[in-house]
Amino acid sequence: MSGKGNSTFRVEFVLIFIATFFWAVGHPVGRFLLDRLHPFQLGAANLGIGFTGVFVFVLISGRRKAYAAMSKKDVLLSL
Repeated sequence: MSGKGNSTFRVEFVLIFIATFFWAVGHPVGRFLLDRLHPFQLGAANLGIGFTGVFVFVLISGRRKAYAAMSKKDVLLSL
């Protein structure tokens, strides 16, 4: 648990729920979209949506300063 009290709800659970939702609907929607898109376009869209989701989460959660304090080596290793 975090040091912010005895709350049973953590913001990470929202991310787990969102990821589970996209895993559940990703295959059927992907099969439908492959009739209209090239597989590389679908893959690029998946990466773009994932990056946008993580970026918005970092901005909303207030963890931007913690990530800005990371060294260049840590950032490159995370890629």
